[in-house]
Amino acid sequence: MTASARRVEIFDIQRFSWHDGPGIRTVVFLKGCNLQCAWCHNPESQRAAPELMYESEHCIGCGRCVAACPHGCHRVSAAGHTFDRTHCTVCGACAADCYADALRMTGRSATIDEVVAEALRDAEFYRLSGGGVTLSGGEPLLQADACRVLLERLRASGASLSTAVDTAGHVPWSAFETVLPLTDYVLYDVKAWSDDIHRRGVGVSNRLILENLRRLRDAPVRLIVRVPVIPGVNDTPAELEAIATGLRDYPNVVRIELLPYHTAGLLKYRALGRGCDAHLADAPPPKPEAMARLRAVVERK
Repeated sequence: MTASARRVEIFDIQRFSWHDGPGIRTVVFLKGCNLQCAWCHNPESQRAAPELMYESEHCIGCGRCVAACPHGCHRVSAAGHTFDRTHCTVCGACAADCYADALRMTGRSATIDEVVAEALRDAEFYRLSGGGVTLSGGEPLLQADACRVLLERLRASGASLSTAVDTAGHVPWSAFETVLPLTDYVLYDVKAWSDDIHRRGVGVSNRLILENLRRLRDAPVRLIVRVPVIPGVNDTPAELEAIATGLRDYPNVVRIELLPYHTAGLLKYRALGRGCDAHLADAPPPKPEAMARLRAVVERK
């Protein structure tokens, strides 16, 4: 086993999830992504390295960060707390001393043993619900070797659980070959069937994504296709009909999930000191009746 395969870069482990595969699941969120979707609700997943988040609404103005920071990035005055990221090296000293959790690190290197031990805490719930462990992100297949070792360890544990990988598919096919023998489900994100729409929304072609999806049609794995419904990008009956039609001859597609856009990621962009898409910052989530109409389009196909 290589040194890189003994560790995995993550930003969260979420237990008792019902939304990322069948049954009760533990979701391991791996850090790093090679897409920059404008609507990303986990922007802390995009960069592979650890990052520092500052949530000003939690700051109590105690000044502990001022004393902790070796580079003078924090200042507390009568006007409030200012954080200058210009000289920040993301050392985490301020976050370690911030008991209000206004400053916190996101992203860490975990051992495979640590992640497996955390996942197996809920083995009984997996057995009772038909659940298991989902590797998500970010893009987990950017760490395909670590995913393989993690999935091998989960399979070898003897626990009754299913395994799943949640991917955007913009990776070489060799990454899929690394994990497919060890996973029961692939949760596959399809942002658009049209290459033009995909380029406008994501910034890259979907050619590789759809090619990998076509290869998965003949793989011994169950597919759950997930479509984020994004205002002004892919939220038209024509685009949803194209996706459903394109998937009609896939015998291993368990279901197609439509995921409505939400604004939960906007505060995270601010906490990371990054801007977000101006259009989506003002865009309301799709209304239930609009989602119902789009679901009906998919079901008809």
